[in-house]
Amino acid sequence: SLGRQVALTGRRFWPTGDNEATKRFRREAEIIARLHHTNIVPVYAIGEDKGVHYFAMQFIDGQSLAEYASDKGHKLPLDEVARIGHDAAQALAHAHERNVIHRDVKPSNLLIDGDQRIWLTDFGLARHDNDLTLSLSGALLGTPRYMSPEQAEADGHIDHRADLYGLGATLYELASGKPVFEAK
Repeated sequence: SLGRQVALTGRRFWPTGDNEATKRFRREAEIIARLHHTNIVPVYAIGEDKGVHYFAMQFIDGQSLAEYASDKGHKLPLDEVARIGHDAAQALAHAHERNVIHRDVKPSNLLIDGDQRIWLTDFGLARHDNDLTLSLSGALLGTPRYMSPEQAEADGHIDHRADLYGLGATLYELASGKPVFEAK
């Protein structure tokens, strides 16, 4: 509506009456909207049109770190990994200071644009400490390759350190070209 290019995230065709899924989707947009940081993709709007729930975010002209690393042969120079780690850690620190835990930090949820700026995105599993009611008790949430042991236990007792573990696993993979653990 403002004449700018945006990225849209949407959910459609939920079963009628699936209020929990709608609440989780709205909560994701609201959590991101509270975070104003140079390295976090901002949300501009949230809405619903003809049964499609969506939110509009800043369009980042770039690619995920997973794609970027793949294009570079899966292994990045250590000085670049350090810069990426610094920028991603700053974004996470900002979220953590506001009691937001991302819970799915991994290369595909970090974007790199043409100016080499790092952007943290996809807060779909994020939790705000003031809103524990929408968490799925006992559910395994996250991506196993980047998941802290505490998060893998799925007992619901995780904090910001789970994000730091995910970032560490991501940086290790970017620096070495292989995951921390190679297993199914």
